[in-house]
Amino acid sequence: VARGLVTADAFSPLRWLIRPEATRRQRLKSSRRHGGLTSGDLLGRWSAVRFVGNRPALPPQSDLAIITKALLRRYGVVFRALLERETLLPPWQYLLRYLRRLEDRGEVQGGRFVDGFSGEQFALPEAVGLLRRQEAEPEQLQWVVISATDPLNLGGIITPGVRTAALNGNRVLLCNGVPVARIQSDEIELLVQTPSCSLAQIERRLATVRPLHPGYQGRPD
Repeated sequence: VARGLVTADAFSPLRWLIRPEATRRQRLKSSRRHGGLTSGDLLGRWSAVRFVGNRPALPPQSDLAIITKALLRRYGVVFRALLERETLLPPWQYLLRYLRRLEDRGEVQGGRFVDGFSGEQFALPEAVGLLRRQEAEPEQLQWVVISATDPLNLGGIITPGVRTAALNGNRVLLCNGVPVARIQSDEIELLVQTPSCSLAQIERRLATVRPLHPGYQGRPD
């Protein structure tokens, strides 16, 4: 495990490995008397970490700094599942090491910010404040249309529902961050059963993508 050759899909097997040897022997003797290991000991699936070709080289620290800070500015909160659509990134294990270093320096906060995802998560301090404020404020419907190539196209990854292909021309309508409708292959598709607006309103909203910069002089939303 320490050499990165095998990995488990849960934390309980790792906790078992780091227990003192005397404790493990005692638990094993007790479990044998009851017909096997207890439920919390070695549950989980183990697999070998396989590399195609040579093991990937560790990127320079300067590159890791640029990449991790760009991801934090983009998302506010960074964890492994969030980066599924990202391309040309170094392996997560290298990003994780640098994010831990940022946490030690007090530049990011580690914790559990997004429910439903295992593993370590890191957030900018200002992002933590925004999440707390969003949770405390009364819910108001906020509609945003994004291109399917936008990094915020996270339907089926972070938010519930199906994925929308990241192709030019595809657009997604978000209501409070959750995809409710989309244009894909020039066809409008509802992604929820009872959206909070009519089909005509959805068509009108999907006709305009959000401004790309403050000076944009396009159609009003």
